[in-house]
Amino acid sequence: MKEAQSKEKKKNWILPTCLALIVFLGFIWFLSSTPTPSKIVQENKPKYLEVDISELYASFSDMSPYSEIQKEDLYNKAYKDKLLKTSIRADRINKASLGSQYVVLEMRDRFSCIAKAFFPSSEKDKLLKANVGSTIVFAGELKAYKYGFASCVEFGDAKVLEIK
Repeated sequence: MKEAQSKEKKKNWILPTCLALIVFLGFIWFLSSTPTPSKIVQENKPKYLEVDISELYASFSDMSPYSEIQKEDLYNKAYKDKLLKTSIRADRINKASLGSQYVVLEMRDRFSCIAKAFFPSSEKDKLLKANVGSTIVFAGELKAYKYGFASCVEFGDAKVLEIK
């Protein structure tokens, strides 16, 4: 009779133990598959293509070794519709002619520029911290690269990332 009772007790604890183990493993799996807030933030960070203004200038200026169709091909394959991260020396910081944007220019000499970046009005407070001669690290889209009179590499929808 004692053997029958001990067999019954063994049967009674096996089922709840197995169920508890399954629930515990399911909980562990759920926790490991749920993204943490830091993972979510990292996934939402935009990806930038880092470029150097002087390299862009060398590739697209009138002194470039590339033909116009090679420049167009380079732009379409490497830069079009991509968010670029670069820096610009703030030789001039002004309100753009449209009035709702601000422009930062890096000048080659007194009359011609190397690059210009257009920033939306929401970036004004950040731009106020920059002095003439500061380096502004920003992200934006390369909008124009055509050269000629008063032309330079042009960025639009720029966002200030850092001011040095």
